[in-house]
Amino acid sequence: MNIIAWETTRRCKFSCIHCRASASDSSYDNELTTTEGKKLIDSIAEKPPSLLILTGGEPLLRDDIFILASYASKLGIRVVMAPCGSSINKKTIEKLIASGVSRISLSIDGIDQKSHDEFRGRRGAFDEVINAAEITQKYGMEFQVNTTVTTKNIDNLAKINDLSISLGAVIHDIFLLVPTGRGSGLKDYELDSDTYEKTLKWVADEVISGKRNFKVTCAPHYSRIWRQKKSGEPEFNSQKHVRPPAGCLAGNGFIFVSHQGDIQPCGFFDQKCGNIRDFNFDLQKACTESDTLNKLSLKSNYKGKCSICEYWNVCKGCRARAFALSGDFLTEEPYCSFQP
Repeated sequence: MNIIAWETTRRCKFSCIHCRASASDSSYDNELTTTEGKKLIDSIAEKPPSLLILTGGEPLLRDDIFILASYASKLGIRVVMAPCGSSINKKTIEKLIASGVSRISLSIDGIDQKSHDEFRGRRGAFDEVINAAEITQKYGMEFQVNTTVTTKNIDNLAKINDLSISLGAVIHDIFLLVPTGRGSGLKDYELDSDTYEKTLKWVADEVISGKRNFKVTCAPHYSRIWRQKKSGEPEFNSQKHVRPPAGCLAGNGFIFVSHQGDIQPCGFFDQKCGNIRDFNFDLQKACTESDTLNKLSLKSNYKGKCSICEYWNVCKGCRARAFALSGDFLTEEPYCSFQP
């Protein structure tokens, strides 16, 4: 696996309306202990990924989070973290740097206090994240800005990108909403297939022209759009565009481990593929023996237009969105307008 995300805890002080985990500010039973966390990291280190994401909830609410981050980084694993922003200050940044964390992500989902605070379910969240970005930049920690795109903020996407650039973010990663957890209540705020296509084409144009620095997550058809545009742009083969965007990595390059050790294809894909404890913390064995993960790797298992699409190898459609909306993770991407 190239990327592994570990939900170090589900506890969180925020009540974000899109939260896949429906996280709350309360203790959760049966979370992996420090010793178990180190066993998980040992297993990961046997075949190091390109990235280990320490996420949550709010990972900084774990008392041992810096111990775990340091343990992983000393084993040669590149470690990044996804805090909520409210706990970021000079002291935590210094600890993050000392423990080997190479980047953090900060979420900005609205262009101002009113829109962002409403989305994050916390008064003062906008001021907190701006302050976190400024402190992070001041003390030399690399950070990116994440934005979950819905009809609530689509009209301000360019302004949020401008803000992320002005704050010093190295990349602006936009996530297309997957309706799971509390996010299942936002189905009416999902972009329809035509708006998805239009938005992703705009993003591709902005990236190709060099105007903006976007990354796209949970919209695998962006990889198809990017390639379609590349084929029509003879000047597109510059060095900064060498790495094309990837499609859905769920179970195919990406693995999610929950706070209780459950293995999933991704955090939005609420399908358990075994528990790391049941495999004596042998992550490779657990993934190899998972029927779900094995099914995801074969095009012959897919249904609908995804099963015949010429872009399947680079896209695959969002498996989490297919599962959330139909109950079948192998059916076609529900918000792709492309006809193979």
